[in-house]
Amino acid sequence: MKATILRAGLVVGVLLLATAATGAAAGPAPSACGWSAGVQVCVSVPSNTLTGDVPVTATVEGKVPYDLVFTWESDDLLLDFQPPWTFVWPTARFPNGPGHLGVSVKPHSGELGDAVLLPLTLDNPPRAGAPGNWQELFAPRQFDGDPLIAAVGDGGDGTRASAAVAQSVLDSRAGLLLFLGDVYETGTAAEWDFNYGRSSFDDPGGGKDWGRLARFTKPTLGNHEAHHMDAWEDYWHGRPTYETFSWRGVRFLVLNSECGVAGGCGPRSPQYQWAQQVLRDSPERCVVATWHRPLMGPIPHEKMADLFALLADNGGDLVLNGHQHDMEQYEPLTGDLRPGGHLVQLIAGSGGHIPHDDPMPRHGVWQATGYPGALYVTAHGDRLDWAYRDTNGQVVPDPAGVPGTGSVTC
Repeated sequence: MKATILRAGLVVGVLLLATAATGAAAGPAPSACGWSAGVQVCVSVPSNTLTGDVPVTATVEGKVPYDLVFTWESDDLLLDFQPPWTFVWPTARFPNGPGHLGVSVKPHSGELGDAVLLPLTLDNPPRAGAPGNWQELFAPRQFDGDPLIAAVGDGGDGTRASAAVAQSVLDSRAGLLLFLGDVYETGTAAEWDFNYGRSSFDDPGGGKDWGRLARFTKPTLGNHEAHHMDAWEDYWHGRPTYETFSWRGVRFLVLNSECGVAGGCGPRSPQYQWAQQVLRDSPERCVVATWHRPLMGPIPHEKMADLFALLADNGGDLVLNGHQHDMEQYEPLTGDLRPGGHLVQLIAGSGGHIPHDDPMPRHGVWQATGYPGALYVTAHGDRLDWAYRDTNGQVVPDPAGVPGTGSVTC
């Protein structure tokens, strides 16, 4: 969902960055200053001609809460949600040639300001892109005892709250992370590297934030990053937007609720027919599906009704979603959404982005908001237990003090 409010920020002064590995020529760093939304903003880079990974620095003077929007030739580059206003721009993933780096102030209450523009040139050697070896990269962590699965979405915004959730998953005993989608603001290459975090399989230093977890992550496509599918495919080394795998006795279906990208979600779509075949052929007793936009919630994504029904009628146990920035549990339902069924929808859009505070939706039985954290599912062979936990590992309660836990027999 679109970010309209976030943390207040105030930066006065100059932020300095090292310019190593940028291919920048010696000399004064080019910069541009101006007014945007009534706030003075400056932007600078190491050189007029840019190669490789380049640090971009902005300085701001003003007292209103705001975010900064960076663009390249008016196209999305990165939305920065908190100071310090600096990021590393992977210029090799953008077309060569002259253009304008822009920075605009986006007040939390008000219209986006005009862009302050800095003319630059990108000059990189040809880049082949990431190899399509996504199947070779998945390496779940191994721990003793019954397998633990972490699931959460709607992080990936470069904030401290998002980084804390990623760290809490890394510190847990989860062998697998199901990232439930949304890299902010539109999933550009720069936002994947900076807001989500460069991946551990592409960064010799081990990655950043969520990227440190990349080797044991199975990602779900969110509506935000669907704007830049080339960046998604590059980051995940050619991974398809829906797939299936078996891990520790559980069958997983990673589905795509961006139906236009997937080629549809209805019974005649390739995704539906593929899922139908997977469910028909899979011997596993427990079946877990993920997609980003939930069928039930404040904004029901009704295009997923057919896939929900398919799962409900063919042994599905859990559906895990993000999109709604809170934690929610729903009653077991039939394929036509009547009580008394078996399939349970769980929402974990609590990855650190702006929390939502909506009323309990229809069929909802538990809800908590304002707790960055993740959903943890433990597989016991013929049973799946779950608990919503905050970044300290504590079980999250709802406003009445009811703990966010549950169980389903497969």
